[in-house]
Amino acid sequence: MSKYRTCAFFVDNVRCLWCPVSGHINRSSTLSEVFVGKTIDYRDAAYWKDIVKAKQAFLAGDQAAAEGRVRPLVLESWKRCLPFLGTKLAKKRTCLEQSALTHVMQQNRELLACAIPVIEYLNTILGSSSTVVLLTSSDGVLLHKHVGTKSRAAAALLSLGMLMGEEYEGTTSTALCLREQSVVELFGAEHLIREEEDLCCISAPIFGGKRRMLGVLTIALPLELYHLHTSGMVLMAAKDISDQHHLHDLLSDQEAILEQVDTGIVVLDKNGGIKAANCTGRSMLHISPPPAPLGNINDVLGSAESLLMMIQSRKNIRDRECFFNLTDGGSLQCMLSAAPIPNDKGMVLFLHEASKAQRLAAHSVGAKAIYTFSSIIGESPSLQKAIELSKVASHSNITTLILGESGTGKELFAHAIHNASARKNAPFVVVNCGALPRDLIQSELFGYDPGAFTGAQKQGKPGKFELAEGGTIFLDEIGDMPPGIQAKLLRLLQEKQIQRLGGHDSIDVDVRIIAATNANLEQAVADGRFREDLYYRLKVVTLRTPPLRERREDIPALAAFLLHRQAAELHRPDPGLEEEALRYLAGLDWPGNVRELSNALQKALVFNSGAPVSIRDLQLVLDSPAAHPPAAGLSINGNGDTGPAPGVRRSPVGTGNGFHEGETPVEDAPAPAGVPHNDEQRSLASIVTACLRSGDPSPFDTCMDIMGRAVVREALRQCRGNRSQAARLLGLSRPTLLARMEKYGLKIETRISDE
Repeated sequence: MSKYRTCAFFVDNVRCLWCPVSGHINRSSTLSEVFVGKTIDYRDAAYWKDIVKAKQAFLAGDQAAAEGRVRPLVLESWKRCLPFLGTKLAKKRTCLEQSALTHVMQQNRELLACAIPVIEYLNTILGSSSTVVLLTSSDGVLLHKHVGTKSRAAAALLSLGMLMGEEYEGTTSTALCLREQSVVELFGAEHLIREEEDLCCISAPIFGGKRRMLGVLTIALPLELYHLHTSGMVLMAAKDISDQHHLHDLLSDQEAILEQVDTGIVVLDKNGGIKAANCTGRSMLHISPPPAPLGNINDVLGSAESLLMMIQSRKNIRDRECFFNLTDGGSLQCMLSAAPIPNDKGMVLFLHEASKAQRLAAHSVGAKAIYTFSSIIGESPSLQKAIELSKVASHSNITTLILGESGTGKELFAHAIHNASARKNAPFVVVNCGALPRDLIQSELFGYDPGAFTGAQKQGKPGKFELAEGGTIFLDEIGDMPPGIQAKLLRLLQEKQIQRLGGHDSIDVDVRIIAATNANLEQAVADGRFREDLYYRLKVVTLRTPPLRERREDIPALAAFLLHRQAAELHRPDPGLEEEALRYLAGLDWPGNVRELSNALQKALVFNSGAPVSIRDLQLVLDSPAAHPPAAGLSINGNGDTGPAPGVRRSPVGTGNGFHEGETPVEDAPAPAGVPHNDEQRSLASIVTACLRSGDPSPFDTCMDIMGRAVVREALRQCRGNRSQAARLLGLSRPTLLARMEKYGLKIETRISDE
């Protein structure tokens, strides 16, 4: 041992200096190490010679002689190895068969891919021809070796597929590292095999995610070549392999994720060359999958100049709508976003198919049908007939026209038809044609291109028909649609195409149209206010929602349902309805139909103190018993069923602005003559007080609705139902008045007598 130079090493992670020539050891930190209660002085040169003697005694059968003289980690390994190796210390060199080795190599291919470059770099740093570097799997199989030119003897003894555990190789740093899953350093005689007593071996574990051991990196070199930094290099190399493996896992996960997302991702270099593209991107651009070359963006798009300008500008782009003609004859309409690559001159493109983006936008704004046919309450023959016809209509994409008075549930039927159709998972977009301002209705329905008009969004905006792509659009109050928009709607029905405001390209749309109105479209056609050709296009299938007065037998069940729902919304118990109250409700005419009934019950619930809702409660919210007088000739049998009396006939809802013979405004309930002003004040005060004490979460809005309803009703009465005059009287626009009438359940009704 005198031939060795002074070298540094670690014992139990404590730096030591050893000069074999002088036989002197100097420990850098503490001067002694305690083994099983016995103090060992590392400054004693005889320590290392004592290890050799201790091992000799151990092999001779005196294991107690090694206690306290050899590191516990090493001694315990000797004890475990002796039964396998025997007193002759013959290694059981065992290799896997080729098929098994191939399988192990395949299992550890990622570890090998990450480790081999690190091992090659480590050898360049070590620069010794006497160094051996080994990579072992977590189950103890030798996967890779790098042997210096002066270590051919070791090379002959090391074969890929060797089993490196203690039971095969004895006490080695690799075997101990596999067992302890921590850094292990063995010096000289600490190796059980005599042929390894001139070696220094350092092994470090390689960990993957969640502290899962992947393998062991080992460096073996002659003792005289050991340097203080050798252990540090092994540790850093093992950590580098772990980091590379972790990064590889992340990249693999990211690649798998990118291949699954429905956004097209395309990476371009500064010249437009396609460096990478995920599955969606390749599909959108009609690019063949690997290993076919991706080519250049100019080879894919008929005109990519705009894209190349984007790349050169290196500016971020957000959700720009683009139309591309593909070189294979196809086309692509998409929402394009782009971002420059840092420290590069390329760009990353994000492509969203316009139809998917529009459907996503439609869903984000609540464009979804809520109700089904089970949501429609009632068993009357007229209602069941409408339901059966609606179910038939739902099985096709045919255009459907729903006729009925305000508040009869036309939108409810539209929801149900959509949810029963094959388009139920697609958007359901509702448009109130009467509430949209005339100067905005075209842009709202058909969208607009960038710069179409002053104040337009710079990226343009899709219209309602585009948002409803693949689904259903419900055009409520279609009788109020302006003539110019009627022509565009007719083109859509005929050609299945739209053209944005300010645009020149036709856009294909796949949308089902359900229209509804409370107006008399035939009369509107006769008056020249509605296109005849559009009328016949819309009424392919015509449904009629019956008013409440034609299905009085449904009112009790409907009232009970509405009261229960409203009580739940107000977080109040359902008080129920008295029998007399149900009979009273069934006897009223309800010009506002279900909407008016719902409003009345909601207000009655606000004033209710917890007892079942009575006739008095209903009369309070309806202002007077005369507000909705029972229909003339109404008969109620002993079972409580109600129905219209013979000889009473009512016409469809009127469509004119004024009244003709027999016309009356709904809820035309002038205050009884002789009511003192102070009584009116007391009535108003009682309403306000009841609202404030009711527990209503928004009593102010409730009071305002009651007052607004009364004001609009009185204006209509004074103007004899002329909505234009009533709007001027109130200082409102006509569309605003119509919206208020719909909100309050007010409607102009025409009655024609048989006389």
